[in-house]
Amino acid sequence: MSGFRGSPGVVFAALLSLLACAGGVSDAELEQPPLAVIHWGTEAAQAHAEWMNDSSRGPLRRGVARGEELGRLFGAPDDREANTWSQRYPGRLALLDPASGTVRRLQVAPPGAVPLDWSADHRRLLFAARVQRGYWQLHRYDLGTQEVTQLTHGRYHHARGAFGPNGRLVFTRNTSGGRERSLMVQDSAAGPARTLIEGVYVERVSWAPGGGMIVAAVEEPSRRRGRSVPVRTLFAVSPDAPTQVWPPSPGMELKPLGRGLWPAYGTTGDWFVFSAVVGDRPRLRRMRADGGGRRDIGTGERGEFEAALSPDGNLVAYIAAENNIRRLFVCRIDGSGERMVAVDGLVGSPIW
Repeated sequence: MSGFRGSPGVVFAALLSLLACAGGVSDAELEQPPLAVIHWGTEAAQAHAEWMNDSSRGPLRRGVARGEELGRLFGAPDDREANTWSQRYPGRLALLDPASGTVRRLQVAPPGAVPLDWSADHRRLLFAARVQRGYWQLHRYDLGTQEVTQLTHGRYHHARGAFGPNGRLVFTRNTSGGRERSLMVQDSAAGPARTLIEGVYVERVSWAPGGGMIVAAVEEPSRRRGRSVPVRTLFAVSPDAPTQVWPPSPGMELKPLGRGLWPAYGTTGDWFVFSAVVGDRPRLRRMRADGGGRRDIGTGERGEFEAALSPDGNLVAYIAAENNIRRLFVCRIDGSGERMVAVDGLVGSPIW
């Protein structure tokens, strides 16, 4: 290896990746379109390691990842939270080749931009970024023309969203001073948006490939784990349903699917992946929108979160944390073949 050039972190990550390849996802399986991620360079990665191990904060126990905290640290747009590390080191929107780990930053997006969803043809990327007066707004990046179009406007935070079929869009809108985050549906780029869910805080949303179902992760204000951590519950709802006003009542079209966060469909198939907090760590799972077929993915030995399905529906990319170190992994949809993707720096919020 005398001819290899790279930082010690890159060498170490590459060696781990080679070891993970034994019986893991093959190079041929990783010949996929790029993942959109938030990327931090080596300086920011080192700063984060120091921040996480700061004794004044109380380091995380071995193998434990605080899913809610990690989601906000690494790019979860949330106007209720502020974090000095992420403000000092804003990540950059980037495209990551899953086979090589090569990262290409998208300079057309501002620092701190967060990827949210790909179009079905993987040619347009939906992302959120702060614009005038600090409001989060949704944007569309065209992979072919490299043009960016702002999709939402106004004096509201629009921080989460997903593409639907035939130009439709679902997105969140903060109301009531940020205490609530309603879910909106827009049927065309030029048409008005209508409210789908209101009266509660919607954290994440994903639209099923067939177009007939939306899955939303909702922070239930009346339920908490311990003293302070709110319970996140997944709900399925038709995009054409009338406005659903929280809390759910008989006759409403909100179907509870169980506890979970970070739901993400692929561009094909009926499965979506998500994380469910088991004990004190988020565990990777998959499910159908009807609530059936629930199954664990991965080993569950670490915190597993921010999962994304590959365009062909065969692979899952996700972030796993152990000893305060975050790494990007891929495995098959059945949980087999776990393999680490060697990346220089830190990545978060993978979108496939």
